[in-house]
Amino acid sequence: AFFGRVNYDYMDRYLLTLSGRYEGSSKFYKDNRWGMFPAASVGWRISDESFMGGLSFLNNLMVRAGYGVTGNQNFSPGAANRMYSADTWWLVNGNWITTYGSAHNQNKNLQWEEKKEFNLGVDFSVFDHKLTGKFDIYDRNVDGMIYDVSVAVPPAVHDKTTKNVGSLRNKGWEAELTWNAIDQSDLKYATTLTASRNTSTLESLWGSQTFWDRVYFPALGSPGSAVRLYPGEEIGQFFVWKHAGFTEEGNWMLYDEEGNAFDVTEETKSIDDKQFVGNALPDVMFSWNHSLQWKQFEVSAFFTSWLGHDIFNTINMYYSLPNVDEQNVLKKAFEEHKDITGEKELSDYWIENGDFLKLKTLTVRYNLDVENVQYVKNANVYLTGNNLFTITNYSGMDPESNINGLDPGFEWHDNTYPQTRLFTLG
Repeated sequence: AFFGRVNYDYMDRYLLTLSGRYEGSSKFYKDNRWGMFPAASVGWRISDESFMGGLSFLNNLMVRAGYGVTGNQNFSPGAANRMYSADTWWLVNGNWITTYGSAHNQNKNLQWEEKKEFNLGVDFSVFDHKLTGKFDIYDRNVDGMIYDVSVAVPPAVHDKTTKNVGSLRNKGWEAELTWNAIDQSDLKYATTLTASRNTSTLESLWGSQTFWDRVYFPALGSPGSAVRLYPGEEIGQFFVWKHAGFTEEGNWMLYDEEGNAFDVTEETKSIDDKQFVGNALPDVMFSWNHSLQWKQFEVSAFFTSWLGHDIFNTINMYYSLPNVDEQNVLKKAFEEHKDITGEKELSDYWIENGDFLKLKTLTVRYNLDVENVQYVKNANVYLTGNNLFTITNYSGMDPESNINGLDPGFEWHDNTYPQTRLFTLG
């Protein structure tokens, strides 16, 4: 990569930064290896202007804006090139011989995935820097998303090909507020609250794809896929059948596309009956940090909270029905689900609200008086607790589910380990 940057500062009031990155990667085929990624940002410290002189409570006020492009080459090496590997064995004249074939489907047309982001923000400080904060809004477009997609075999040799599959748009805001409430010699207290919101929308799919089904559930039952990426729809929605209750015999009932309930044992469900349900991305995410110091004692606490997000509880789906054989099940299988018959259905019955409040970390510290101790500059004793409590109505392992990627919001039954409560004395 070749990188250059120019900074300009006039009177510490008007700020400008220009940068450019020319980057190459041998992961791409020779015709697509290089990309140019520019960026620019400006800042204006309004509080230093003469017309702001009358606002004595204002210590700093700055607005800023920026636009930049970055490149991503996060895919397996060799995807754009022809590669071979051991394929199979053949019996020739009584001897087994190893043959070689293509290691993967080659895609010479792979190009850089580009993220183009515009950001507008403000920083402020008031009341002799007692209250400080910042607020940002952003609009981020990702073009040429690189993913492994399913392809037909034949003509392809393998069932997956690495491709640029489409464009994605992220919009949101982030805010931070810090209050230095008490600042005395023997008593100090400060708190910081941050909040953010992000929405993601699939803008387009490239090539011949009109939609992209993802998150296929394993047998038994072969429930199907629970995510459909469709241009114009938000990322994080679940694409499932809507649950309509149970019959007196304990059979599952679902809604068809017209909104009519039907018994799955008497009528075959159709993919056309599926609907977009819920969203795994929180409406807002909070974190709240507290720091208290009194004489030689210090206490710090860190809380997190997500509000307005849904979780697909696959643990319940696979382990809470009474017809599961030869494995452990949840208590629900003998309590609220004891009368359910038939195989599990891929429906919103398994989707739960994931709102939570967590105390992630709490530390109590005592600073020892070592002023007269030779060779010792400072010493303290502390007790820290992690994951002390979670307030939530979610019935699974952890309401803080994965919210990254194209299919967030699933707590899987086969690779989830419960959060541990940890105490450390040091």
